[in-house]
Amino acid sequence: MIAGTIAVAGLSWREAWRGRLWLVPVAGALVVAGLAPTVDAADPGGAVRLLAAAAGAAAGFCGILLAALVPAAQLTRDLESRVALTVLPKPLPRVGWLLGRWAGAVAMAGAAALVVALVGSLAVTWRSGGMPEMRQAVMPGDFRRLTGLGEAVAVPQGVVRLAGPAGDGGVWTFSGLGASPHGLEVLVRARTGASGGGIVESAPVRVAYRSANGAAVPLELDPASPYGRQPIDASASGANAWLADRSPERRSLAADWARLRLPAEAVGSDGRLTIQVVRLDPATWIELSTASCALASPAGPQVLHATRAVLAELATPAVIAAAALAVAAVASLPVALLASLTLAFAGHALWAVRESLSFNESGRALARLLELTLTALPDFAATGQGIRLAAGEAVGWAQVGGAWLAVAPHLVVLLALGWWALQRRQL
Repeated sequence: MIAGTIAVAGLSWREAWRGRLWLVPVAGALVVAGLAPTVDAADPGGAVRLLAAAAGAAAGFCGILLAALVPAAQLTRDLESRVALTVLPKPLPRVGWLLGRWAGAVAMAGAAALVVALVGSLAVTWRSGGMPEMRQAVMPGDFRRLTGLGEAVAVPQGVVRLAGPAGDGGVWTFSGLGASPHGLEVLVRARTGASGGGIVESAPVRVAYRSANGAAVPLELDPASPYGRQPIDASASGANAWLADRSPERRSLAADWARLRLPAEAVGSDGRLTIQVVRLDPATWIELSTASCALASPAGPQVLHATRAVLAELATPAVIAAAALAVAAVASLPVALLASLTLAFAGHALWAVRESLSFNESGRALARLLELTLTALPDFAATGQGIRLAAGEAVGWAQVGGAWLAVAPHLVVLLALGWWALQRRQL
């Protein structure tokens, strides 16, 4: 059956190619290429991030469109033209035919998304003047508030606002660190403001690591870091970073964190590292949390992570293709297209359902219906990797596996429904 399934998948690919469906990724690639010189933002880095996000969205849209159209059209044609009457009685069972059509559609969707993603990587490289370097972030295992007397105090709520006399700050502890061949960076950001309630451009801080003897060794700000630089008209003794206000929603590792170089000897032989941030200006307040400090290591060029992002996001077209086949086995082509595209839009809008439930204003019946919707529908937004790419975060194989595992139950159910519908279909 495996050989027959592969043959049907190849047939699906050739039929889609002869149907000129390759024009879909070509159109997506042209849109991304057209956006490259025109996209604009407040800073050059913002324009690059917008372009990366747009390329990811275009790749995902092309994949979903082909996943809905290709299997539904091909299976409907098989059933209506009586092709199935001559094929299915052969040694190839109906499940093999179904899986072949599904695999061919997923391969076509993946190839289309990959073409658009690669064009997007080329556009990002051209716009940024070089291939961007992605970063793998490591979050701390412990966070404590540092008092003005140098005492580390636990912060059960994980967030603390520091104001008043200077000299206090935060301490983060990392463990299980290994040697990084490309070196590590310390990433720091915070919410900041003026103690008197006014507006402050940035707050001066001193970022340091603790050596083996407990001494605080100041770090050096990366000259390429756009965040954390000293303002022209400001000065503070001992400051090596100036933190402007950054909300948790801003997550770009390249632009929304102060990047400081970490020497190799900073990590202890036991793989532990302690980073501290000390507030230096009593006229400002800073809000620190567990997520205000992280470590980052270079993780390779953007194009490699864009390829893995396509593999992770391919989980969505896989479910869409299975839904299109299940509906096409019992209904017409328009109904199958409508059902699969509706599933795609609903799976990307579950955040709105969660937000509606959080208001606690819905009636009991409606609330129960929304909860069932969250349970029954796959969350396609969770498989998206465009935000990670735009933020400069590495996309690893863990993200690929997690995306496919998240939709695996829906995928199995939909393929089983398609097989059951074909079994009951009178040819």
